[in-house]
Amino acid sequence: MRSLSLGTLSGVPFFLAVVCSLFTNFAYADQYFETKRYSHLTPKHCQEFNIRYFDGSISWVTYSIHGALDNGFTHAVDLSRHEAAQAWRYLREYVYRGPDKRWPYTQSKRGNFIMTRLEQARAYWGFTYGSEGEVLEALSLLDLANFYDPKDYFFTGGIEYSYAGGRVLGELDIIVARRSDCKVLVVGESKLGLHRLSKAKEQLARFRAFKNRVLHKEHMGSLR
Repeated sequence: MRSLSLGTLSGVPFFLAVVCSLFTNFAYADQYFETKRYSHLTPKHCQEFNIRYFDGSISWVTYSIHGALDNGFTHAVDLSRHEAAQAWRYLREYVYRGPDKRWPYTQSKRGNFIMTRLEQARAYWGFTYGSEGEVLEALSLLDLANFYDPKDYFFTGGIEYSYAGGRVLGELDIIVARRSDCKVLVVGESKLGLHRLSKAKEQLARFRAFKNRVLHKEHMGSLR
């Protein structure tokens, strides 16, 4: 099982979480995407996603908890279902600043490590932990930082997509993209339930079909 270590992102000052909301209007919003969670670590020119960012080779990944690889997921984080629930119960109401006597889970070395990482993710990517699933999404982005150098790539999620003027078709949990040109290299879904791999694959397939259809439409339009 891989570590939850953050690698080269660990030097980012914690207090910078407050600036996550400052970038909401840096770029023209694409008609197909809406960013629901802003990050100060995303380059200014990539804050609003564009369908052309997805026009290239993409790795499609699925994340879950202990046992994920044995159940067909492509990636796993070192986390149990119980640990996810404990962390979420705390983080949805409090900011973790160290062992808390009210929550025995946070006083263990492992619990302290996980909670500290989740607070880093809150600072880096604007997680609010409004849902339990955000715990896994946050740790998945931290895990990917072990494989893609944060000097060259950025990590994000919470990107809704839809046809112009239509209902929301889905939300992308996990994205890794190049800092230079915003090109997306990784798109993924995370599921706390090991039985939900088929749902994750279904969601990825839906977005892949959406992406291909829109890019084809854009390409044909440019030929006219």
